[in-house]
Amino acid sequence: MRELIGHELYKIFRQKSIYLMSLFLLAIIVFFLLQMRGPSLNFLYQKWEGPVSSQDIEKAIKEDKIIINKQEQGIDITWEELKLRNVYSDINDIGRYKTIQEEKLKVLNGKISKFENDGDLGYQYRKLKLEKEMLKDVKFSTLYYQRPAEQMNEYLNTFGLIFVGALIIFGLSSIFTREYTTGVDNYMLSSINGRKKIVHAKIIASLIFVAVVTLISVIFDLMFWNIMDGNDGWHADIHSIEKYWDSPYSFTLLSYFFIQVAYQLFAGFAFTLFVLFISAISKNSLVSFIICSFVFAFPLAVETFIPYDMQWFFNILKFTYTEIMLVDVLFKDFFTINVFGYPILLPIFVIGFLVAISIIVVILLYRVIANKQVPS
Repeated sequence: MRELIGHELYKIFRQKSIYLMSLFLLAIIVFFLLQMRGPSLNFLYQKWEGPVSSQDIEKAIKEDKIIINKQEQGIDITWEELKLRNVYSDINDIGRYKTIQEEKLKVLNGKISKFENDGDLGYQYRKLKLEKEMLKDVKFSTLYYQRPAEQMNEYLNTFGLIFVGALIIFGLSSIFTREYTTGVDNYMLSSINGRKKIVHAKIIASLIFVAVVTLISVIFDLMFWNIMDGNDGWHADIHSIEKYWDSPYSFTLLSYFFIQVAYQLFAGFAFTLFVLFISAISKNSLVSFIICSFVFAFPLAVETFIPYDMQWFFNILKFTYTEIMLVDVLFKDFFTINVFGYPILLPIFVIGFLVAISIIVVILLYRVIANKQVPS
C-alpha cells in the first residue's frame, strides 16, 4: 500500500503544471500584497496599547478633532498626525462597539422576555438565548497594533483560498482522466492490487497533496507579513476588525487563525474528494477541469454579480465548498440551523454536512471505479 501511495504522490508532484501555476499565483499574490503593505504604524500604537477606558476614548476624540480642525483651516499636517487618526479611530471603535453590544443585549432580553411571557420556548427562544450567552462572552475592550495578524488572517480568505483551490483543480482534476487517456486504466482496472487499493492510494495521495499545498500557503503568508510588518496583534479580538462586529464568537486573532486554517484544510479535503469523483466519471481532462473550476468559482461569481437582497440564495451558498473554505462566512454573524427544534451553530453544522457529503461522494467514487469495464 505504501508503494502505491508513493507512486500516486510521484504522479501528482511530477506534473509541471502545478509548479508553473504555483509560481504564477505566488507572483500575482506578492504583487498585490506589496501594494497593500504600507509602513509599520507600531510605534504610533505603543503609547495607546492596552485596556481602553472612557477617558482614553474622550482623549482620542479630542486629539482627533485638533487634527481635523487643522485640515479644515488649510494647515499642513505631518504624516505622523495623519496616521495617528487611524489610532484614534480604532480607540473610538472600541467605544462604539461597546454601545452597540449593550443595545444588542437589550434587544435580545426584550425578545426573550416576550417568548417567556407567551410560553413559547421553542427554536426561536433557544436561538435567542444562545446568541445572548455567546454575546456576553465577547470582551472587545483592549487596543493592539494588529495589522500584521489581521493581514495574515485576511490572506486566508482571499489569496490563500485562490491558491489552494486552484492547485487542487490543476493538480487533481485529471487524476483519473489521465489514466484513461494514456491507457493506464487497462492496468488499473485489472490490477492484482485490486481497484479498491488503487482508489485508496489515490485518495490518500491527493489528501497529502492538499495538506502540503495548504502548509505552503500558510508558511508563505506568515513569512511575508513577518518580514513586511512584524508579528504583532495576535492577542487582539476579532471584533477589532469591523466585519466581525456582528459575530458572537469570542476569538483572538491567533485562535481564529488556527480555526481558519483547520476549516480551510477540512473543506479542501472535502472538495478534493469531489474533484476525484468528477475526474473518475469524466473521460476528458478538460471536461473534468471545467466542471471542477465552475463548482469552485460559481459561489465567488454569485457574490460579485447577484443582488444583495437575495439573502435566501446567499444562505444556500454558505454550504458550498468554496464558501466553507472562505471560513469568515461562517463566523461573521450569528447563524444557526434548526435541528429538531434546537439551534446548531453554522460552523458546527457544516462540519457534519461536509462529512456526510464526503461519505456519499466516496461511496459513489468506489462504485464508479468498481463498475468500469476493462478496455478491450
